[in-house]
Amino acid sequence: MSGTADLFARWRIAREILEALRGNPPVPPLGAREEEMAAFREAFLAEALRRGIPLEEAEAAARMAGGLGALEAFLQPEVEEVMLRGGSARVLFRNGLRADYPDLLPEEAVEALAARVADATGRALTGTRRFVTTDLRRPGLGPIRLSAVLRPQAAAPAVNLRIFPEEPLPFGRVAGDFGIPEADRARLLSALERPRALLIAGPFAAGKTTLLNALLLEATEQGMMPAVVEGFREVRLPEDRALLVEEPDPARMDAAIADAVLRMRADLLAVGEITTPEEARRFMWAALVGRPALATLHGATAEQALALLRGLLRRAGEPPESIEEMLRAGLGGVALLAYDPRAHRRRWAGLFEMGGGNE
Repeated sequence: MSGTADLFARWRIAREILEALRGNPPVPPLGAREEEMAAFREAFLAEALRRGIPLEEAEAAARMAGGLGALEAFLQPEVEEVMLRGGSARVLFRNGLRADYPDLLPEEAVEALAARVADATGRALTGTRRFVTTDLRRPGLGPIRLSAVLRPQAAAPAVNLRIFPEEPLPFGRVAGDFGIPEADRARLLSALERPRALLIAGPFAAGKTTLLNALLLEATEQGMMPAVVEGFREVRLPEDRALLVEEPDPARMDAAIADAVLRMRADLLAVGEITTPEEARRFMWAALVGRPALATLHGATAEQALALLRGLLRRAGEPPESIEEMLRAGLGGVALLAYDPRAHRRRWAGLFEMGGGNE
């Protein structure tokens, strides 16, 4: 990864060339294909070389100007997440390490990147739409998700970049990394065949999707055909052994889950993350019609996750007595993960079964 001085220098070059080009040709949108980038890159390099800038530096500046700015330096398989706040950055690595880069680059560079993220969505950042999110693909990397916020919604521009694994990790590897005891491993695997729901809960960055993906991969290896419904595809499974449904419209998520269970005859259902009342209700419905169901949900404790689930079900219009009946009959338990943000360390916190606590 480039040092701070290199990034400042490349940003200055990028800004100078962009000002000289005056939008002709225009900067390609984020996620543009290589052929769409060709005209811009050719014009950018020609102007840079005319100014006597070495080719290697000009190419690096062109990637910054036409891509993710300073974040281009962090697009590596070992990087899990990058958080830009003002001109500083925090980088989280897959091996559990964390690196902080204070005053990494000019704040205006972060602001320009946040604006490009907003442009890529086709939506402006406004008082009612404070954040925008877009997804990218890059060769050699898993899916990339970008989120951004600009002034005046925030005191300083901010961008988050998350790189998902290109290939899923096997259950044994994940269980070992998280420190899951053998008895709990067996109970987690048994949830793949029980016609009840299993919630995988934990705070942000605790590894919920990683554990969900590992369990679903194990299900495919045991001959099961899971259906996975997500707003953004994070779960990675062999496409010939799973039904992978990506439905970015929250209003259609309910129908997507129902179709996956009823029409496609899935052996088990997984919802990438429960965030809306409709997802919560349909997820519990899947468990009540006799299919194993898995999903992730935020919560630092099992009690918090269940409180969030109950709240979503109430917002879906379910009366309190119906909610408790659904949970008693359909929810098998909560698999809980913990996360220490200071050390960037994930660990197993227990499997809490409904009516039985944890063992």
